[in-house]
Amino acid sequence: MSRNKNNENDNEFFHKNLKDSLNRYEEMQKKNNSAFFDTEELMDICDYYISNDEYQKSFDACKYAMGLYPNNTSFKLKEAAVLVKMGNYETALEKLKKFEVTNGNDSEMHIIYAHLYLSTGDSFNAVTHFKAALENAEDSAPIYHDLAFAFHDTGDYKNAIKYIELFIESGNGDYYTSLHYIQWLTLIDNLIRGQKLFEKIIDDNPYNMHAWLGKALIAKENLDYDNAIDALEFCMVIDENEIHVYQEFGHIFKAKEQYKDAIVYFEKAFKLDNENVSALYHIGDCYEYLDYFDKAREYYQQAIKINPYFADGWYSIGVILMHSDKWYEAIHYLKKAIEIEQENGEFWFALGDCEANLNHHNEAVECYENVIEMDPQNESIWIEYAMLLYDNNESLKAVEILHQGLKYHVDNAELFFHLCAMQYESGLLQEAYTTLADGLSIDYDLHAILFELIPGIKNDKNILRIIEQYKN
Repeated sequence: MSRNKNNENDNEFFHKNLKDSLNRYEEMQKKNNSAFFDTEELMDICDYYISNDEYQKSFDACKYAMGLYPNNTSFKLKEAAVLVKMGNYETALEKLKKFEVTNGNDSEMHIIYAHLYLSTGDSFNAVTHFKAALENAEDSAPIYHDLAFAFHDTGDYKNAIKYIELFIESGNGDYYTSLHYIQWLTLIDNLIRGQKLFEKIIDDNPYNMHAWLGKALIAKENLDYDNAIDALEFCMVIDENEIHVYQEFGHIFKAKEQYKDAIVYFEKAFKLDNENVSALYHIGDCYEYLDYFDKAREYYQQAIKINPYFADGWYSIGVILMHSDKWYEAIHYLKKAIEIEQENGEFWFALGDCEANLNHHNEAVECYENVIEMDPQNESIWIEYAMLLYDNNESLKAVEILHQGLKYHVDNAELFFHLCAMQYESGLLQEAYTTLADGLSIDYDLHAILFELIPGIKNDKNILRIIEQYKN
């Protein structure tokens, strides 16, 4: 019998036994009597409830287990772990400190300590306990993973990368780990390090699918799409049912603006997982790029039907409705997106545009204020907000907003030319002339914006003289 077949039989046996144990345990709870379970059965019951986010049930199962096996230290640790999951940190800390008196070197105890500190935002103490856990760990790989992210949270990218590499080299790497690893390498501008790691793993094991996928992700990040595609093709040879391979094919063809090819691969990803809202979203996005707006909306609609909390789906439908000037309908969808992601500046920006197009001035101002608070690096918001105020005869307020925007975008000529126009209209002529010179020194050609905003400004000899000074 093959190893895979043995694994399948073992899993089937485990799930059957777990189901039987759960049924007996829940029947006992229901009838409020007692029954015998061995330690393994009870631990599996506790873990089952944790995996289903039923923490109170897991806590109760731990308590029952400790009543049956008062000297079993595993259940004491499991109780502390469940208390951390429940957010009862003080009680968990008390339990751990009591346990530590007689079991100071216990690896599992240090792991639970670390997760407690991570949950309370103390990444430095988490690092200390993960490192202590490594000293006596039977399986170091999961600790490498968690330690990498704890180091990341402290801002120590050097050690974060070191431990994520140890995790990947242990053979436990996966798609999401590779994504984080590559993101961290990008921050220190050292993608070549990742490329060498994945190539080393491939040299040792040419059929390591995740290493090929990591190599593809590195190539994609470098905009080396041909090598990325070659690596993904190797992935498909190794495992033709790996969803992320098809998704990455889709992302690459989308980046290459080959939207029809991208759709083919996103559809294949969706066939492998018919609850994959990301694939549906990208199919819709590709159709939107192709100007097939009705088709795009169908896919976005499918996505939010599967996951009503998929904010990008609601937002994208709103944007499509904006293309057709269906402002009221768009507002409905954009508000749904904002309910889900209240701190998303892009969503507020779109809602503000809708309100502005409906002449709902105060509502638009509120939306734009939210955008500049959440996303001041968005260059467009400062101009849109200033123009809204300008069109409402609030040019002095527009001047104030543009000054504020230039604190974030000191080299944005477009902002300078808009500010010049607003100052000119507000009668601040000397300030307008100075601002014009600033804009011209950054990008001379963009001064045409000024004539679009105020056609009559061409008759101002001072304006023309300043523009002439910066020509060539």
